[in-house]
Amino acid sequence: LRSFVHLIHTVLLPGTTPSPSHATTSITMSTSVTEPLTPGQQMLLQRLMAAHVLTHDECVAIFESHNDAQQQSLGACFRSINEQLMAGFGLEIATTVMKGGIKYHAVINPHADDEIAQASFKSTLPPSEREYILKVLENLVQTKDDDDDDSGAATTRMNLINLRNNLDPKYKMNVQETEHCLDRLMDEHWISTEATEIAGKENRRKSMKTSYVIGPRAYLELRHLLTDFGLEELPQCIYHRAV
Repeated sequence: LRSFVHLIHTVLLPGTTPSPSHATTSITMSTSVTEPLTPGQQMLLQRLMAAHVLTHDECVAIFESHNDAQQQSLGACFRSINEQLMAGFGLEIATTVMKGGIKYHAVINPHADDEIAQASFKSTLPPSEREYILKVLENLVQTKDDDDDDSGAATTRMNLINLRNNLDPKYKMNVQETEHCLDRLMDEHWISTEATEIAGKENRRKSMKTSYVIGPRAYLELRHLLTDFGLEELPQCIYHRAV
């Protein structure tokens, strides 16, 4: 997987350093020839890959600071980047609109759902982590569906850690391994904390009473998986593709 991320930086982002932990799904490179992006497009793509997910305001700030005067809008910039990403790597920038109308953008593998269904996580994650992650997402879906109001349901860190006890004995994880996996899910925006306005990110993340919800990246890449788990309503997803 890291070799594909390196290829993206070599072909589309010359002179940049790849982020080794960007994605958790496998990528197939096309034989199509890709054209180098403009410096402004390179910067935006680099920041998206490094952060995994950026808000719309964050993308606008990057775009306006590094606009090459060749793009009329952020959407046009996304479409130009996607043309190269799709042709060369089967990836694309997509957008989801979350609670409160907040937009999140991310570079995604649009075929991630199929790969999970085929258990291709085996090539990128230890079996125990793969099974635990599925338990976490299923739990968050069930918690959300059980919620009776529009505020969005959440579950605590302690509840998610205790899901390790529901794993098959051959997939057992200790508390330290479980917490490390949860932190990575947070860092890569598969899950999110509900109380985003509380000061102190590390304290919020480590608190056993912290509430977690499904993250924007899961809504973007794992929509069919969430639906299979029983989620009936998903946030809007926007694809930036040429007409």
